[in-house]
Amino acid sequence: MAHNLFPLKKAYAFLKGQGLPNEAWGIRLSRDRFGVLRSAKAVVLLQCRSLLEKFIADWWPSGSSPEGRRHINSLVRLYERSIKSKDATEHPQPSTACDDDAAKHTKLPREK
Repeated sequence: MAHNLFPLKKAYAFLKGQGLPNEAWGIRLSRDRFGVLRSAKAVVLLQCRSLLEKFIADWWPSGSSPEGRRHINSLVRLYERSIKSKDATEHPQPSTACDDDAAKHTKLPREK
């Protein structure tokens, strides 16, 4: 099953190649306690930018398997839980996974 895990290092390279080096760097430098949350942020960013399917096709073929899809869904749920817990302590309004292209919770520079 290890080959179904999200390949974060490949995601960094893919994001850079798609013109998102600041976002990749921001995720890489995030001070998240668990590395899996960095993977979750990368998946959400790829989804929000409509790049997840291209990433799966080009870099992570096992991501299209049932196990890979379950892993993606679990990462998205993890990200949503993390922003809800941050929002509960910082902001009273609820957020969704694609709010601010995941930049709000990764402290990435905003695009102009």
